Amino acid sequence: MGDVVLGELLKERGALPTASTELGAFLVAVSGDDVGTVLRLAHALRDRGIAVEYGLRHAPVRKQLELAAARGAPRAVIIGPEERAAGVALVRDLNAGTEGQVPLDKLLNGFFD
Repeated sequence: MGDVVLGELLKERGALPTASTELGAFLVAVSGDDVGTVLRLAHALRDRGIAVEYGLRHAPVRKQLELAAARGAPRAVIIGPEERAAGVALVRDLNAGTEGQVPLDKLLNGFFD
């Protein structure tokens, strides 16, 4: 059975899974060296059911934050060389304008729940 047929059967029976379309965070890589950490974090957060996005091309932090705001992200998770070395991320609330450091393991274990 193909995926289209399976999708139609699930829709017919009202059993289609619903995916959250609400963006939980926008991940920002300060430098090219931080992209790997951002990708690992994105994968882990998505596994927890949290919708995250990140820039597909490296850009200055300001541009990435503008993109985050344009996408309607409530927060930006910024990872740079200093944060990576310390095992933390800078989490900026894009609505309130506040920010603070959060350990990466806390982000991975339910910070957004």
